[in-house]
Amino acid sequence: MTGELVQWVQAGLSDAPAWGSTAFAALTYRWARNRNRWLGLLEGAGVTPAQLESVLRERPKTAELFFSIMRIAEETAQEERQRALAALVVAGVQSDSDQVDELLVLRRAVERLDDPHFRLLLLVEAHPTTPLSPEGGSAGVSDAYLLELWPAADKMIVPLRLALEREGLIRNVLQPGRWAPSGGGGDAWLLTEFGESLLGYYRALGGRLP
Repeated sequence: MTGELVQWVQAGLSDAPAWGSTAFAALTYRWARNRNRWLGLLEGAGVTPAQLESVLRERPKTAELFFSIMRIAEETAQEERQRALAALVVAGVQSDSDQVDELLVLRRAVERLDDPHFRLLLLVEAHPTTPLSPEGGSAGVSDAYLLELWPAADKMIVPLRLALEREGLIRNVLQPGRWAPSGGGGDAWLLTEFGESLLGYYRALGGRLP
């Protein structure tokens, strides 16, 4: 059954001009299917048409967040990216202010992440193993250990990890010159506060390690 939120958005888009060509029929169908699945995540989290309409009318930055993310969500069939995008909109809509700067920056990061990136991010969070000093303390996870956890990602670990680092979601906590355990290779990865924030929103909509 089509949800109330899906119907409301479809009605709002009904005045858009038709593509006018059957060549785009499959593409527009896929976009609509992706959009409706994403809207279903919002509705499942408690976002109502009345609540969304109020936000779109009265909070321009949150409205920008919603429409920009909806465009991204239409073009992706990747479930975890859609879930993360929905989580950002839910956080913006259900807050009491238009202070969404962090959510807008996170949107840029999520737009450049695929489902394998989310899996690696969750592995980094769940398996910190390398101590940062001979006495122990905080820990990070090495590329070698990530491969033990996810052997099928052999050719992807480095590019996936580089992307997460580039987006500011993880950091290397064993920089050159610092103590490293024997055979540790000098690298150990931890979530940044930015990465923890993203996963906090993502988990609120049921995101978890598959």
